[in-house]
Formats: sequence, structure tokens, C-alpha cells
Amino acid sequence: MKKTDSRGGSVEKEERAMSQTVKEMPAGIRNLFTSITHYKEGERILIITDDNKLEIGRLVYRYAKEVARDVAMAVMEPRKGHGSEPPQAVAQAMLACDICLGATTMSLYHSQARNIACKERGMRWVGLQDFVPEMFERGGMTADFDEIHREIDRVAHLYEGKRFRLTAPGGTDMTCSVEGRKVVVDYGTA
Repeated sequence: MKKTDSRGGSVEKEERAMSQTVKEMPAGIRNLFTSITHYKEGERILIITDDNKLEIGRLVYRYAKEVARDVAMAVMEPRKGHGSEPPQAVAQAMLACDICLGATTMSLYHSQARNIACKERGMRWVGLQDFVPEMFERGGMTADFDEIHREIDRVAHLYEGKRFRLTAPGGTDMTCSVEGRKVVVDYGTA
């Protein structure tokens, strides 16, 4: 059976295009460029980090350079809170990239800079707050995000209606109202 990614592209073609070095990356790092962002040749990648998260920023930057030719890293002072705006130079750089990986102490997800870059320029964003290097080797970042996408699409309709009930063999038995709510899916990808 031919595997396809969540955007309908050929996974095999994507994997063949990767160098041997990329295939040897930690699974979570590799996923950043495959099933999370679906990097395409020629796209521009920006890594944003701050003084507190340089280890993660540098790790992602090192591997991004093995995937793409056009990679930049911006280092800034940590922001005071989640959603705080980055410096103007970083905001401008966000407008000029296709993929932005935010390895920062505070999330830039709710910043106007991220919102504008995504909505007006189509930038794909991945926030890497609270990450430690080990998270790229085991745990959620190593999941098959294309399979997760397919599974979410398969079950999303089950959350429609008036009531939702979830049971599991371990004893979980939860019922809640979903009346008047629209299903909003989140695939965990950019």
C-alpha cells in the first residue's frame, strides 16, 4: 500500500529525497521536517530561540541545515510572557520564511507577528516551548503524525451531536455535552 502524507504527497518520494544523514536524525527532529511541517525543497526555514533555550535552538538549527539550504536562526532575549511580541527584526524575518520553529521560553503562538506571518504569508509554525533534547528521541515527537492526521479525520465526526460518551477498558466512563459545538481538530502539525 502506498503511504501518503496528510497533504496527499508521497511519503516514499519524500523519504527518498532525504540524505542518509537526515534519516539518521533523532525521530522527533526528522518529524519536524517530514510529517509535522512537510518541508519542500527550496523552502526557507527560520529557527527563533532565546538566551534560555539556546541548546534546543542550536540542535534544531544544526539539523535544519542538513535538510534545507536556506536556514537562519534568530536569537533574542526571552519575552516577558506568552504571546509577547518578538523584536521587530525577528517579526520581519518571520514574514520572509516558509517554516518557523520557535524554540523559545515563552510561546510566540499568540503574538501578532506569528499570526500575521501565518495568515498573510502562509508560514507554517511549530512551537517548541518547554522542550528538552530527549523529547526528540522518545515520546510524542516520535509519533507518526501522518497516521495521527488520518485517525483524527476518521473519528472527528463522533464528537458531533448532543452528547459524547467515552469509555475505555481501564474504567474510563465520561459523558459530556457537545450540543451546539463545532468540532475543531488539531493534528499537532504546522
